[in-house]
Amino acid sequence: MLAAVVLTVGLIVAAMPFLTGVLGRWMTGQRSLEDADLWMRASLRLSEDTARAIPLVTGDPKSPTVAYRGNDRQIRFVRPSLSSNAASRFETVTFTLERTDDGEAVIRRTSPWTTAGFDAPGGGGTATTILSGPYRFRFVQVSGSGDRSSDWSNAQEMPRLVELVVEPTGRRPAPAAPLALPILANRPGGGPAGGGAAVAGQGNAANGPSGGGTPGPGTGGGGPGARPPYVQSPPPGGPMPPPPH
Repeated sequence: MLAAVVLTVGLIVAAMPFLTGVLGRWMTGQRSLEDADLWMRASLRLSEDTARAIPLVTGDPKSPTVAYRGNDRQIRFVRPSLSSNAASRFETVTFTLERTDDGEAVIRRTSPWTTAGFDAPGGGGTATTILSGPYRFRFVQVSGSGDRSSDWSNAQEMPRLVELVVEPTGRRPAPAAPLALPILANRPGGGPAGGGAAVAGQGNAANGPSGGGTPGPGTGGGGPGARPPYVQSPPPGGPMPPPPH
């Protein structure tokens, strides 16, 4: 009887390193699956926002400025409001990269769009954590011509897409390649191909090489022109223009 107990204990001790290794690999695999699922959900959430971004223009129509701000730690843009009861038909969306105890987090904030409030520090609104972990994040803006920049300085259009780059801190590998967040209507006129409908009473000046636009509140145009139509912010107290289609 004693010999059987000793043999059993010996087998358990001998098998312990193997069992520990199997358990460790299982836990690593389980964590990798959870990380991949979290990363996918975050990608869908982020890309849904950027895909709905609109090139809202503020300032003097002779020298318009598109409502987009971006650097390696924060991007800010305007999209149609998700709520039909919202005070404004548009809302400002801000994604900020903030430090946490174990790494960094991607924080989302939204607030009703106003001309004065767009450049306010912090972005306002309720903060929601989209992604967090032992990683280092940074944004990279990619222009329509493929140029990559950490600081976006083109006041006439938004980037074609924004990359969210993730780098491991050493405690855990990065769960995915950089996320590509597309901006479909990246410049006034409806998008990279131009030819969107005129908005807020502006004429369609999309008179690029593919065809001429229609003056006034027309319906189209061809390729990208020198000054395509844009969504212009209303005067103080005036009605909000409809979002581009």
